[in-house]
Amino acid sequence: MFAAFNASGARFSELSMLLYLFAYFPFIFSLRPSVEMARSAVKVFINFNVIVSAACSVLLMLNIFGLQVLDPLGNFLRNFQLDGYNIQYPIFYGSQIFKQNGIFYLEPSFFSQFIAIALAIEIKYRRKVLYIIILLFGFISSFSGTGIIIIGAFFLSEMLSIRKKLKERLWIIALVLIIILVSFVNPFYNIFERLSEITTLSENDSSGFYRFISPFINYSYFTSESSILTIMIGCGAGCVDRLSLPLIANYNTIFKLLFEYGLIGLIVHYFLILSFIKSHIGRISSIYIALLVFYCICGGYLLSLHVTSVIFILLINLSAIEREAQ
Repeated sequence: MFAAFNASGARFSELSMLLYLFAYFPFIFSLRPSVEMARSAVKVFINFNVIVSAACSVLLMLNIFGLQVLDPLGNFLRNFQLDGYNIQYPIFYGSQIFKQNGIFYLEPSFFSQFIAIALAIEIKYRRKVLYIIILLFGFISSFSGTGIIIIGAFFLSEMLSIRKKLKERLWIIALVLIIILVSFVNPFYNIFERLSEITTLSENDSSGFYRFISPFINYSYFTSESSILTIMIGCGAGCVDRLSLPLIANYNTIFKLLFEYGLIGLIVHYFLILSFIKSHIGRISSIYIALLVFYCICGGYLLSLHVTSVIFILLINLSAIEREAQ
């Protein structure tokens, strides 16, 4: 709110502020569904992603064997597709193999992120081997690196958990090795090959650079040109798209908060989110870390209602399952 008074009329967006309040209003409530309801809600989420993963795995195999079956739903509903998204594109320029977008998802990277969350939930709470295999194939079919960040954070937090037994640790290690081995098989090596986009400053025209390098450079420029007051409370809701900054960038949630609501807004925002989690379960487990990485790092989801609503629903239902496990 303070950023509104610090912003110029050209920068501040009243609609963005109202959307922000609407998106996070549910997080002030404490909801405790029954375990049966929670399991049903999580099952719907998992089953949907398993079905989509199976379909995308089949489409990828057809693609690899030379049959160009691309986004069958999109061909019929093209007028309903959102502008500004890379809905489907080849794994590299000139390739005949296309990244799978999950049919219903906006683009391959978005698909991989949701599959990574579904895979993490399946591994932690249900462990149906067939479901895990199908989700793994769906995950790989996206050829996207952002999903790897989520599943990597989940695996790391699981490995570091002092509650894990040796058998559970070996199970996690085996899954990681499977993903790594598959990634070395042509054409799947493209997944990890894209890590160079964020490990070198020379590739400044890649999506990895726009996501993970450009925001840091632009924020450094922003802080050097702004007053202490602006750094602390931001330049106003919706301002990040109107600022004159040196590089093109795709800002994740953290940077959107820093630009628009400042350091104070960032702290208050995450205090709300973490308080919501703590009030429901009392501790931050590996699945919550995966959800936070998804929300904070992998996209600009600050005002994405489809993301905040899914995270809200998963948090309240997974917390019910966690409480029963305790």
